[in-house]
Amino acid sequence: MAYKPAFTDKMQEELAYRKKRDRITYEQATKKIALVLENPLR
Repeated sequence: MAYKPAFTDKMQEELAYRKKRDRITYEQATKKIALVLENPLR
């Protein structure tokens, strides 16, 4: 079963900021989000 992320407005703003200013942190965060969505019970 595939899950979709649901972010608050604040989280969307933070990710957009990180994508522009801090690419490494953005990539780490998106990888972790993908892992949680893949298996949320782990």
